[in-house]
Amino acid sequence: MDESSVSIGCAFALGAAFVWASASIFFRKLGDSVIPLGVNLGKNLIGLVCLSLTLAFVGFEAASPKVWSWLGLSGIFGIAIGDTSYFATLNRLGPRRTLLLTSLIPVVASFLAMILFGERLKPTGWIGAVMTIAGVSWVLWEKLEVNDDAGSWRAGIGYGLLTVVSCSIGIIFSKIGLNETKPLDATFIRMICGTAGLVIFGLFRKDLGGWLIPFKIKRNMMVLLAASFLGSYLGMWFALAALDYANVTLSSILSSTSPIFVLPMAFIFMKEKITIRGVIGALIAITGIALLFAQ
Repeated sequence: MDESSVSIGCAFALGAAFVWASASIFFRKLGDSVIPLGVNLGKNLIGLVCLSLTLAFVGFEAASPKVWSWLGLSGIFGIAIGDTSYFATLNRLGPRRTLLLTSLIPVVASFLAMILFGERLKPTGWIGAVMTIAGVSWVLWEKLEVNDDAGSWRAGIGYGLLTVVSCSIGIIFSKIGLNETKPLDATFIRMICGTAGLVIFGLFRKDLGGWLIPFKIKRNMMVLLAASFLGSYLGMWFALAALDYANVTLSSILSSTSPIFVLPMAFIFMKEKITIRGVIGALIAITGIALLFAQ
C-alpha cells in the first residue's frame, strides 16, 4: 500500500467523519418522535435510493457470492444491529455519552485487524492514534448531564457496547469484501443486506409499518432526508473508500473524529457554547491526526 493511497484513504476517512457529524445534527432533531428501528430503516431506504441513482450513471459491477457474503455480514452487523443500537444508545445516554462510547470502535477494530490481518502502525502512528482518541474523549466528557434513571443508564451502556462490538465486526467484514469490489458497489451491497435484515426483523415482529408512521409528518421526513443523504449515502461511501485505500486502524480512527467537527457546527447551528476544554481536546485530536498522516 503506497503513501499516496494511504493519504487518499485518510482524506476519505476525515470526509466520512465530517458528513457524519453533519448528519448527527439532523438526527438529533428527530428526538424521541421516531424509534431507533424506524430511524435506521428510513435512513437506509433513502440511502439505497441515492446509491441506486448514482450507480445508474456510473454502473454496477457484479460481485462474487463470496463478496456478497462478507459485505452482507458487514451490513447485518454494522447497519442492522450496529446502527439500531447506536440510535437506542443516543436516546438513553444523549449524544455526548454515545459518541464517547463509540470512540472505542476504532480501538476494537484495530485490535481485531492486528489479530486477523497483521496490521501494524509505526511508533508515531500509535502516538497519533492515542492522541486522537484521547482528544475526542476529552471533548465528549464535557457537559455530561446526570441521568437519574439507573435502568435507562444501564440499558444505554449495554446498547453502546453492542454498538461498539457490532460496528467493529462490520468494519472487519467490509475490509475483506473490499478486496474484490469497488467502494461504491460495496456500499450498495452492504446497505441492501443491512436493510433486508431490518425488514425481515420488522416482518417477524409484525410492526414494520409502525416504524415509518412518524415520517408522515413533513418535518420528520425533511430532517430524515437531509440526515440520510449525508450519513447513509455520503458517509458510508466515504468510510468504505477509506477502508479500500488505507488500513483498518487508520481509517477507523480518523472516521471516529466526528465529535471534533460537531463542536463548531453545534456553535453555529445550535448556539452551544464552546469552552476552553473543548478547544484543547480538539487541538489534541488534530495533532494526533497530523501524526497519523505523517507516519
